[in-house]
Amino acid sequence: DRVFDGAELLNMGITQIPTLVHPILPKVCLMALIGSSDIGKSTMLLQLCTDIALNDNFLGFPITAEHYSTLYISTEDDKFALSNRLQKLQGCDLEKLKNCRYIFDSSNLVSTIEKELKRKRADLVVVDTFTDVYDGEMNQINKVRSFLMDFFNLAIKYQCAIIFNHHTGKYTEEKEPSKTNSIGSAGFEGKMRVVMELRQDYQDGTKRHLCFVKHNYLGSDYKCSSFELDF
Repeated sequence: DRVFDGAELLNMGITQIPTLVHPILPKVCLMALIGSSDIGKSTMLLQLCTDIALNDNFLGFPITAEHYSTLYISTEDDKFALSNRLQKLQGCDLEKLKNCRYIFDSSNLVSTIEKELKRKRADLVVVDTFTDVYDGEMNQINKVRSFLMDFFNLAIKYQCAIIFNHHTGKYTEEKEPSKTNSIGSAGFEGKMRVVMELRQDYQDGTKRHLCFVKHNYLGSDYKCSSFELDF
């Protein structure tokens, strides 16, 4: 812990933000994937963790991980449900999949995550879902940001990305994709450097649309259209 002066920061020579998935996901920050229930957010995040461990690409973007390791906090699915999902990953390298770690007890979450990161570093921590680990009032901006600050400090200390699975509000599917569609939007999305919204295709139920509704480090060309995903 120390204070940096401007000359030190300039001499670091950082011309591009370090990434976990280039160029869409930064290496160190808080992020969120938002969407309605049963839209496939958990499926997408599980796929992201698996791709990182296998050193595969994610949605066609190259993985630029350091440890090729992830930590997944599941508050909605138990070990039997996730085991069932992983059965679909035929032909995967079992040794590499050991780098995908799962925790199903969310009590004392910050200390639990830190203990595991001390034991073995990770490039990505997934918290699925935010509303299960935060029991305060969603619309109280100062309390939401104070709660998220503990996770931000973890990300900085262990140089990893932390992504929250979070729900959108009622009737937001009738609106355009937006960072303000998340529940408790002002306090929650304000602390995120990246917010992605997952939407179902209106004509094809097997397809989803991934929209970057907030990204502090990407140009507007990534935010003007969606990525069509085949589920």
